[in-house]
Amino acid sequence: MTMLQAFGEWLEAAEVGTLGVDLFLGERPASPAALVAVTQVGGEDADVYLPVVHPIFRCVVRAETSEEALELAESLRERLHQRENFALSDGWWCYLALSLRPAQLCGRSTPEGELPAALAEVEVRMSVRQSLASGF
Repeated sequence: MTMLQAFGEWLEAAEVGTLGVDLFLGERPASPAALVAVTQVGGEDADVYLPVVHPIFRCVVRAETSEEALELAESLRERLHQRENFALSDGWWCYLALSLRPAQLCGRSTPEGELPAALAEVEVRMSVRQSLASGF
């Protein structure tokens, strides 16, 4: 299981959304109008002496209005910013999650056939490792 999948399962367990319904990993489909889309956008490799990696995840929230999108993105940021020592999924462990900046609006989305929707995003840098039994 990838870090993105492990993080997605944690988000689902935290009731951010349901994977494949309104919570998507690595993609932002045209529907539904309201959703959370998570992608891994960078990070750092494991340290030479410690098998800890530092991925950066971008969480884009789409909602009907700018206020709703920003409120949902900020709620997600509050759940993650400065959160320490928690299990993700499939043996992945997060030592620290830090948001890189406050939640912010990032435009509007107008997929064909849908009403315009507002976008907001938050980026989170995590320090994670997978247990040795899981193959890291």
